[in-house]
Amino acid sequence: MKDSYNERVKHYDSKRVDAFNRANKEYPNAREEERANILSRLTLKRGMTVLDAGASGGYLAEGILKAMDYSGNVVAYDTSETFLKSASKDFIKVVGDMGNLPFANCSLDRICNLAGLHHVQYKAKFFDSAFCCLKPSGRIVVADVMWNSAPAVWLNDTVDRYSDLRHSGMFFHLGEM
Repeated sequence: MKDSYNERVKHYDSKRVDAFNRANKEYPNAREEERANILSRLTLKRGMTVLDAGASGGYLAEGILKAMDYSGNVVAYDTSETFLKSASKDFIKVVGDMGNLPFANCSLDRICNLAGLHHVQYKAKFFDSAFCCLKPSGRIVVADVMWNSAPAVWLNDTVDRYSDLRHSGMFFHLGEM
């Protein structure tokens, strides 16, 4: 099963990526609460290896690196090569399929995703793959939008209507995972 999102992101060009990254830089407080929330749940320590799955331009990855006092390894992983090109050189950048993470078994201390899994059609494949890569003492932390919530309705209605790339989020249902 090939995830349809992998095909959609191939059309992301630098104009699309620049607009997304510019919004994060110009309005940092808009997403700071969700980033702080996920960072607090990761319980990061110096020297860890952390995977930011769905890293986009590196917004969460930057927070991870700072929280680890700029030690350890942060892997910025995304299905969009264009997004990763815009991320900091401080990260290990890897392009790939969210349902088939290309990391060795038991190699990652933490795996996280901030507001990206609603683009992934086969979420169970992501979690199966992620748990294989995670060290026994590791942790996976995901923060995303719930189906039929106000943000989900806004994204799939307003953003879908006015964005040139549209928005068709496949949001989490209560008890899904």
